[in-house]
Formats: sequence, structure tokens, C-alpha cells
Amino acid sequence: MIEFACPHCNKALSMPEDLIGKKALCTYCHGAFMITMLDASSESGEEEPGSAHGADDENSPVVRERVAKDLEAACPEQDLLRRHAVYEALIVRYYEQRHQGAAALAHCIQACLQHIALAPRAKQALEQARPNSPLPTHMGFDLLSTIREKQGKYSEVVRLAQQAKSQGWTGDWDKRIDRCKKTSIIRKVK
Repeated sequence: MIEFACPHCNKALSMPEDLIGKKALCTYCHGAFMITMLDASSESGEEEPGSAHGADDENSPVVRERVAKDLEAACPEQDLLRRHAVYEALIVRYYEQRHQGAAALAHCIQACLQHIALAPRAKQALEQARPNSPLPTHMGFDLLSTIREKQGKYSEVVRLAQQAKSQGWTGDWDKRIDRCKKTSIIRKVK
């Protein structure tokens, strides 16, 4: 059994380990969520090995491996569009858990990075599956841009927004670019 807190109501839950990668409903609030391997460690309040409070947390081998394991548990098949959708679900799940410790935000950032790495192939698959339809918003680009902007990493936000825009993902990329360039200039002047 794994024990963890519901991401919606924060009540303590326990479920069999064979449900990792499956969707579940909270028995208290009936909120739906995906059970990830992160759930098994997040309730303890202890941070995972290798996830110290540094700027490079998201690049540690432990974090990369955990995201890969959660992806495999939720999507063992190699279907590209299914993986694209599972990354989005993992990103949301990790981000909802960010208040539980630095490890959850590191997992979210790493999932965004992996989702972004998949973006060019996902774009091709989406264009084949839905010709003449615009690409949707890309969760990895969108949320990582938001996180980096909150961290004050404006040049990285500009790079991410330019990359997302050049690939054709829907979003307010021009506004982000302008806002971050202006904010970066203002902060340099101060």
C-alpha cells in the first residue's frame, strides 16, 4: 500500500501499489487524480535523495528517473500522442503537489523539460491526426514559462516562448516575450 494526501482536499489516502499509473477518485471529496510514484514518497514529508534546494534540482538523475518511471507506469506503450497527453497529466499532478516540498516542483520542471523534448514529434503526430487544425497549447512550454517567470529567469522565458511560437503551439507567446523583455530591462536599470 502507498499512503499520500489527496491533491484536492489534502486528506490522507492509501491505495494498493498496483494502482500506480491509474486514475483514482478521492473517497472524501471525489476529486479525480492519477496515482504516481511521487505519491508514495510525498506523504512522508521527506525529500527524495538528490533533490536538494538548489537551482539544478530538476536536472538530478533521481528526478529524471522518477519522471521516467511515472511516465512508464502511466503509459507503458510507446504511442506518441498518448505519451504527450500523459506528460500533461503528470505536469499538472506534480504542479498541484508543489506545496508539499521542493521535490514536487523539481519533478514538475523535469516533466516539462521532457515534454518539451517530445514537442517536435508530438507536433508532427498532431498535424497528421488533425490536419488543418491549429496546435493546442503545450503544457510543458506554458507551465515552464510561468515557473521560470516567477523565478525571475526572463531570458529563459523568452527562449521558451520563442521556441513554442516557432513550433506553432497556441499561446500568448508574443505577450510573454514582450513582458519578460520589459521586466528584464526594468530590473537591470534598478
